[in-house]
Formats: sequence, structure tokens, C-alpha cells
Amino acid sequence: AELEDEVRDEHHAIVQAIQNGDSKQAQRAATLHMKNAAKRIQQADPSFWTQEGGALALPLVKKASG
Repeated sequence: AELEDEVRDEHHAIVQAIQNGDSKQAQRAATLHMKNAAKRIQQADPSFWTQEGGALALPLVKKASG
């Protein structure tokens, strides 16, 4: 899915910058990812959260609470 590709690419950019020891680029990549994530959340149809979004978010919710 397009959403998964976008998120994966953003995560990859963060990891690459960290592996390259480029803290400024890592910060830029992480900031871009957070801004894009906020936009995706705002634009998501409410049904997304009861379907695909809920399934994607579940491991994060479990990790944060456990």
C-alpha cells in the first residue's frame, strides 16, 4: 500500500542518517516523518482507524502501554 511505502521510506531515511553518523540529517528526517505522520492522521478517513489504521497502530499501542 502507498501509506506503508511512504512510512517505510521515511523510517529508512532516519535509519540511514543514524547509520551514517549524520545527526542533523537524522533530525531533519525524523522531523519530516513526524510532520507527514500528523498530516496523514488529519487526512485519514475515520473508517481507516477501525480497519487498516487500527491494525497498524495496535503493536505501537501495546508497546507504549507495556
